[in-house]
Amino acid sequence: MTKKILSAILAVMLVLSLAAFTVSAEEELAYWVEEGAAGDGSEDNPMGDIGEAFEALGGKDGTIYIYGTYTFDKFRPPVWEGMITVKGVNSDSTITVPKSAGCVFNGDITFKDINFIIEANAHFNNQNGTMIMDGGEASKFESFMHLSMFENNIVEESTFILESGYIKQAHLCGGYCTSLANGVMGDANVIINGGEIGIVRFSADKYMDSHTGISIGGNMNFVVNGGKVGSVESWVEVTAPEIMGALNIIFNNGTEKPEKFIIPETAACGIFIIESGKGGVINPTTEAGVFEVKSDSKDKVAKIDGELVYNGTVTLEPGEITVEWV
Repeated sequence: MTKKILSAILAVMLVLSLAAFTVSAEEELAYWVEEGAAGDGSEDNPMGDIGEAFEALGGKDGTIYIYGTYTFDKFRPPVWEGMITVKGVNSDSTITVPKSAGCVFNGDITFKDINFIIEANAHFNNQNGTMIMDGGEASKFESFMHLSMFENNIVEESTFILESGYIKQAHLCGGYCTSLANGVMGDANVIINGGEIGIVRFSADKYMDSHTGISIGGNMNFVVNGGKVGSVESWVEVTAPEIMGALNIIFNNGTEKPEKFIIPETAACGIFIIESGKGGVINPTTEAGVFEVKSDSKDKVAKIDGELVYNGTVTLEPGEITVEWV
């Protein structure tokens, strides 16, 4: 009887060990890429095509390490699941995008510790997931990005997060779309935690008369928790979006609203411009006009336009709103 119990215990331990090994193996999934190589993707024998590395990950979380300089020329992988991290092997690792080339990323992706060489009119575009830019303090993306949605597509939700590095220009409402029937079904989120965006445009980019704006079924959220925004402005070659929810523009942690701050006229159920000092954060919810209030300690509460508001949610009226933490 004792032997049977011991055997059963050992069997369970073996299953648990195998399960732990499987989870560990999935977490450590990684491939190495070097332009011109022809290997199996191992560290000592890298692949030559980053598209092969995307496929090899099979929709799972994983890291693709870049040796040297790799060229993204009109790179458009199909929709994938899982978070893919594209990371530089060393300080010389660089992604280059040739003149007028546009790269579209249809899933969750992080660019980590990597440099960029972006030629004239080349651009990155995110949709169908979350894009995180964390290239490092010296990383500079000297061109523009179409965020939320690109061309004629419909996506459920879109999120862009800047952690570090510099981006010259960002069109928060996509670009090159020819019908307002296309866009984002839910919320479109742009979050700045660090780094800098030179120019922010709350509009869709266009270069043809047939290009329109996009529709956003939820809120358009622009939240600055840190870093810097050079200017918020509009220009001739853009079109305003149709926002079914609210346009929420939030500066948390005492980050400064830029001196040049021009918001284009847009169809929305309210435009909220919130400036919050240090001591807590204000975050949008999925419901228009409703915000989460969260102090950074139990000793502080928010004072919103002179009225005390405790942690939780608060409903606000559209307009310019000042938040202190007392």
